[in-house]
Amino acid sequence: AAIITAELECKADAAERLEKNKKAAIVRAEQDRIYISEFSQAIRAYYPNCPPGREIKIAEHACEKHSGRVGRTAQAKDFDKKMIDLAVEAHIRHAETNYDNQFGSGIRKREIRSNVKGKVSSIMMQWR
Repeated sequence: AAIITAELECKADAAERLEKNKKAAIVRAEQDRIYISEFSQAIRAYYPNCPPGREIKIAEHACEKHSGRVGRTAQAKDFDKKMIDLAVEAHIRHAETNYDNQFGSGIRKREIRSNVKGKVSSIMMQWR
């Protein structure tokens, strides 16, 4: 009897729960938009010479939900400089070097990163 009662109660408020979930999703999306905007502003503050608009691309990528990227860490949510640096470094590595093209050539990831580290560091210095 308890199971049947619970099922009936669940069906009775299903529409209400659905509406609450829709509203909550809208709120979460807005909070995420604000966070990405603030993250991009932190990038711009640390890297004022970053090409215009690039900070937004970096923030969007680094803060992608369920990605495990640095923008989703607790430190990044505090706009920790190290996390900002890691996001910028990753972007530069992929967008400004031949990093991605070196995969599949038998070179290990660590060595590929080493191969592009000088260029990445140089660009990071220019953007500061």
